Amino acid sequence: MTINLDRDETVRLEGDARGAIIACLAGVLWITQEGDATDHLVEAGGQFTVERQGLVLVEARRDAQLAIRGVQLSEAAGPSANRRRSFSPVHRVSIPSGV
Repeated sequence: MTINLDRDETVRLEGDARGAIIACLAGVLWITQEGDATDHLVEAGGQFTVERQGLVLVEARRDAQLAIRGVQLSEAAGPSANRRRSFSPVHRVSIPSGV
């Protein structure tokens, strides 16, 4: 799945995304995962592997394109309001149970 994000837009990976690879194709991504005290900045050409079960947030620090590989994903319909920044849409991506 490839996703284009404007600056400050966010993708939420909900469910068990362990093993998912988040590749930054353009721009810069800020990635944080539940249970991990370290936040990660990933620049174009870099990637991040989700190592923990739980919520993963991916935010574009500037306009960005990312690809998510390694798990079966289903994207919810349309962006919704971001609770942290009301002006920034959130793309919700669910990981089906038992995958």
